[in-house]
Amino acid sequence: MMRSRGFTLMEVLVALTLTGLLVLVLFAGFRAGIKSWQLADQHTERMEESRQFVAMLNRHMQQLQAGMVMSDDFVRLPALAGTADSLRYVAPLSLSTGNQLYLIEIVSEYQGESGVWLRYGPFTNGEHLSAIFADAEFVQVGENLRLAFAFLGEEEWQTEFASSEMLPRLIRVQLFQGQRTWPALVFGVPQGDA
Repeated sequence: MMRSRGFTLMEVLVALTLTGLLVLVLFAGFRAGIKSWQLADQHTERMEESRQFVAMLNRHMQQLQAGMVMSDDFVRLPALAGTADSLRYVAPLSLSTGNQLYLIEIVSEYQGESGVWLRYGPFTNGEHLSAIFADAEFVQVGENLRLAFAFLGEEEWQTEFASSEMLPRLIRVQLFQGQRTWPALVFGVPQGDA
């Protein structure tokens, strides 16, 4: 009669050790894959905020319109005005709004709150500024963003613009996201009637 032979204890231990090492390597690779996926997802999420804001600003600057508004003390001002941390301009909100123009104001760090804030109201040339923004509230459009504006006048860049005599030729927008500084965006300003 033949005797069936089983595995020795040493063979079983070697097989279990090799199987354990194989499972350990597989799970380490699986964990590295999940970690890589999470990092890529976080990076995309951080970049999406700035990408959407830049796309909106680019669309608005390409459709920039000239116009005048009336100040609180009844002085005619250009609708296009700005400081180092704010910009006011006239443009359609999006391609789907047809011919409706809006007075749009973008502010970096509104009332001490971090981020980029925006408000807008329907624009009619010569209308009172407070009437346009009567029902408009600032909405945060970029939580981790900060902006700096500059305006090219006759020959040099300025950090403030509000002249009814001549529009700036260029608007420069510097975008900051956390510790990252994005390349400056420079937009041409149509030189029609103010």
